[in-house]
Amino acid sequence: MFLKRQIRRGKTWCYVPEWWSKKTFLRFGTQFLLIFLAILAAFSSTATIFWLAPTPVYWLAFLMVAFLILAKPFTTWAMQRAYRLEINAYFLEYRNQQKFYSQSGRTLSEEDLAGHTAWAFRNAMKKAETEKRLFPYLKEMSKLELASEKEEAHASA
Repeated sequence: MFLKRQIRRGKTWCYVPEWWSKKTFLRFGTQFLLIFLAILAAFSSTATIFWLAPTPVYWLAFLMVAFLILAKPFTTWAMQRAYRLEINAYFLEYRNQQKFYSQSGRTLSEEDLAGHTAWAFRNAMKKAETEKRLFPYLKEMSKLELASEKEEAHASA
């Protein structure tokens, strides 16, 4: 869902897996499960604190709301993790496309290079998805991108 929001904002290079985009029941079920688990975690944490240090009941409600508020940044971080992995994998593909076309002597405009990169990136994501290794592929490509960034920064320094 986070990736779909990014696509609506103009991040057209994002890849939403087909198994996720075709199954609406799975999306709604997952969203319901996450909300239910957040409420359950907040309630159990609050009940544990209430049991360890008995306090007035209004503190129980306050602590539950506080735990729910604290859960929001953690869930946002978890949703953005796949997005950050995709960003890194995309820019690794961008560098690879840029290197390929510069070595072959063809100069592409920025728009053409972005189009070639988006096409190659989506094909790589679809291939990884059909092989049932999308997330490990994203993690591997993200690590390679971060390593190439460090190497490039070290070479220019």
